Amino acid sequence: MRCVSHRAATSIIFSFFSSLYGFFLSYIPHEYFKDRVSYLDNIKSAEDRLDILSGLKGLFLEPGFTYLNYSLSLIFTDTFILRIYVFFIAFTCSYLVFRYSANVLMAVLGMALIIFVPNLWSLQLGALRQGLAASLIFWAFHFFKHDNFKLLFAVFLSGFVHLAGFLIFLVLLADKTLKQLFPKIGPLGRNLFLSLGLIVGWLGVGFIVPFLASKHSAYTEQSTAVGGGLFFFYFVFMFLVYVGNRYVRQWHGFELMAFTGVSTYLALYFLSPISGRWLDFFVLPLVLLLVSNCSFRSLILTSIFFLVNVFLFFGGTAENIMNKPLW
Repeated sequence: MRCVSHRAATSIIFSFFSSLYGFFLSYIPHEYFKDRVSYLDNIKSAEDRLDILSGLKGLFLEPGFTYLNYSLSLIFTDTFILRIYVFFIAFTCSYLVFRYSANVLMAVLGMALIIFVPNLWSLQLGALRQGLAASLIFWAFHFFKHDNFKLLFAVFLSGFVHLAGFLIFLVLLADKTLKQLFPKIGPLGRNLFLSLGLIVGWLGVGFIVPFLASKHSAYTEQSTAVGGGLFFFYFVFMFLVYVGNRYVRQWHGFELMAFTGVSTYLALYFLSPISGRWLDFFVLPLVLLLVSNCSFRSLILTSIFFLVNVFLFFGGTAENIMNKPLW
């Protein structure tokens, strides 16, 4: 009998524990979370929504999510479909933490992070449409990090589930183009250019507003009056991550995604009300970057990141997506 390879065995183990984690989160009652009613309404009205997806404007109305809701509603109940979404997102986060962790200690820290980092709490249990799109992007980076075409194509497809996928596609395409045209420029230089491009792009976003759904066009009118605490934390934290990595020029996959995402988040922080939602796509890659190494320095940085986020979690940030706390 042929023996199971070590990689296959570890994948089975990772899948088992990730499934347990996914089942646990998916069976937290829906009434604990604010947006579940609107998601249930979207599923119930999915067939009616198909009629408004024709034409150019339909591409900006996240048709992939509507078609997914409609297809699953032919088989499953509305509430069970939401459990499927939560399970898939939670399984994705957990499995990737197990797969990329340097050892058991870093895996435990990684699992603690995906539970207590408010952005990931929201991604797994609150903003489910965004969580689905983010999960597709994460799997794309996992399977296609060495194939630019497949990676970019998969990220582009995620935009039909959540519009941010299109923007991430443009950022990644611009980064890879810059890397080809100017190979001597490192990730820091490219990210400065990308950040400037996002700022200019946000200032000129008005031309696509007529194509957006009301929930998206409203973002352009929201106030950006925010404190600078998170900006300062992520700026200093990413500086420490960057300067301590001698191999930063060889970054690719989740490492590069984390650095690019957080850098562009900082560029949008005081300018755009979508910056918080934008960061949600890049916190898991940052967690994977942290747990992929078990040096003393990595342990310190991971511990700092964990403690700050636990403070934010129990300080009320986690309750932003909830009708009532679980604790």
